[in-house]
Amino acid sequence: HRDLHSFPTRRSSDLIIVNTGMFILGVVIQCTATTSAGHNSILGGRFVVGMGVGSLSMIVPMYVAECAPPELRGLLVGLQQLAIEFGILVSFWIDYGCNYIGGTGKSQSDAAWLVPLALQLAPALILLVGMIFMPFTPRWLIHHGHEEDARKTLAKLRGLNVNDEIIELEFLEIKAQSMFEKRTVEHNFPHLAELTPANIIKLQFVAIGSLFKTMPMFRRVIVSTVTM
Repeated sequence: HRDLHSFPTRRSSDLIIVNTGMFILGVVIQCTATTSAGHNSILGGRFVVGMGVGSLSMIVPMYVAECAPPELRGLLVGLQQLAIEFGILVSFWIDYGCNYIGGTGKSQSDAAWLVPLALQLAPALILLVGMIFMPFTPRWLIHHGHEEDARKTLAKLRGLNVNDEIIELEFLEIKAQSMFEKRTVEHNFPHLAELTPANIIKLQFVAIGSLFKTMPMFRRVIVSTVTM
């Protein structure tokens, strides 16, 4: 159930599609470097690709976590990170092999760098098309009042009947968390309680600011930054 009136609010599946499209656009821009644009296309395309990949690296784990069963959540998010590392390994070997197309000197063909760039389109297109058929997360549906759709989505994701006790238990857990978050916002920021696009953006900045208000949170930020 995808009603357009709530489009401006945060939906992981839609954001994945948008940022995958941004990544594809960046790759296409880079591939036009064979024209008169030259290295400017590479620089501009890398910027666009970086915006898409950077956003996806945050959104995809969140989407996976919100769709995964609680007992497999950590495993699947970790597997997603492992897939990234494996993809980097494969890309290095592709770059190494393509480097020899036409030789390594002045005779080297443009295909030596065009092929690795263009190959990025394949997994991106698979992700783009695949996400069109993926559901909104149960958490998003509950948070925005689509409770029946949330139950159906949970049942489909778990392979169980919509009236199963396990589905009802997980549904109530998610709903309780959603209610707690909404009441916390209403109590601390009553002027931002309504889920409008502007308020959602403001709440993001409030959340970012909270990372620096207490020393324990600040230490977490430093540890995470240094670790990365």
